[in-house]
Amino acid sequence: MENPKDQTPWLGLLMIQGDYHGFGFGSLGYKHLETELVNRGANRILLGVIKENKKAHEFWRSLGFN
Repeated sequence: MENPKDQTPWLGLLMIQGDYHGFGFGSLGYKHLETELVNRGANRILLGVIKENKKAHEFWRSLGFN
């Protein structure tokens, strides 16, 4: 629920099998996680994304992250 260094939940990896990319499963899975974290009192969620992973950056931006 929270990283001991910053008291914030972090998401470091979201993997969807390649055959299922583009069907909305990643967005749906993240939205369920977000709802659960908010229900438990989280007011922000931090991500760990590999700098060079442009597709991942695009995905997370589409969900409102910057």
